[in-house]
Amino acid sequence: MSYPTLYPIDYSYTGFAAGLGDGSFPGSQLDNDLAGLIDVQRSMAAFLTLALRSDGKLANQSVGPDQISPALSIGFTNRGTWRSDAAYNTGDGVALNEKFYSARVAHTSSALTSPDVDVDTWMELFSFASIVIGDGTITPAKLDATEATGFRTAIAAAAASDLGTLTSTVSALDTAKVDKSSFPATTTALDYLRRNAANTAWEKRTAAQVAADILPAGFVMFSPKGSVSDGWLACEGGTFSQIDYPALYAYLGNSTTLPDYRDRVLRGAGTLAGAVYTTQEDAFQAHTRTSLFATIAGSASGANGALATNATGSAGQGPLANAVMTGYGTDGANGTPRTAAETRVKAAIGKYVIKAH
Repeated sequence: MSYPTLYPIDYSYTGFAAGLGDGSFPGSQLDNDLAGLIDVQRSMAAFLTLALRSDGKLANQSVGPDQISPALSIGFTNRGTWRSDAAYNTGDGVALNEKFYSARVAHTSSALTSPDVDVDTWMELFSFASIVIGDGTITPAKLDATEATGFRTAIAAAAASDLGTLTSTVSALDTAKVDKSSFPATTTALDYLRRNAANTAWEKRTAAQVAADILPAGFVMFSPKGSVSDGWLACEGGTFSQIDYPALYAYLGNSTTLPDYRDRVLRGAGTLAGAVYTTQEDAFQAHTRTSLFATIAGSASGANGALATNATGSAGQGPLANAVMTGYGTDGANGTPRTAAETRVKAAIGKYVIKAH
């Protein structure tokens, strides 16, 4: 909305009356001017509602990034839980006793400048105890005292700068109606939990254990790189430490020897392939071939089927004993045959690696 246009009044009512000399007054002109002033008044009132509320405070959403001076510092730098004898800068944010504060000035903290006692040094931004998440379904009253203190302290210490995560975490707990009374006593918002084998309680899981739950030890993958990532070992027949990788040791049948998949493709176990965790050498499927050659009647055959001819022109056919065929050639349509030390399909070369823990 643009600024209201002021209504100009350049008419002289006194001059009009003096010019006539009979005391007449320009009523119609006065009506027009008063109507113009009323329109301006209404426009200004509408304009002010964009910037001010009825209580005189700035209207909601009336101030944005374009209206704020670049010199103004917005937000805070999360420094976790407040500590004594720590150097804090202006704008640093800390959590203490379920409240979050922002430093007004740079200082080195002490008991005298604790956020809960020194309002000149710290500004309280909000209280975790009064937070209502989402549609109002999460309040401290829904959490028992021990649980509320544990979760809010963890959130204040580790996730105070990310209210989006705070919202989703607490909302998820409420929505799922999780029985949090069975959580381990020292559980924080940053812990990984899963149900135990009997499905009677929750148990903590480390990041490594979570990774193992997703991809257990012994899981084999193909890597296009020559290097091996942490937590994986190359399937090249080497050995490993049972102490370092006990889960892999158990998976391989109490063996510290890695499978060797170099120069091999992986194949599912079966009647032709054999049992699991075995290898096969290359082979050519068993078959027979019969080679037929035209021979000349009355010819003399030498050793190993060598042929000779005469001029009779009569011919017969029969197998050529002990003949050896050598050489290869193109069929004229598919290019020159490729030869190598093995029979193989087209391949992309990489490295097989196995999950170590």
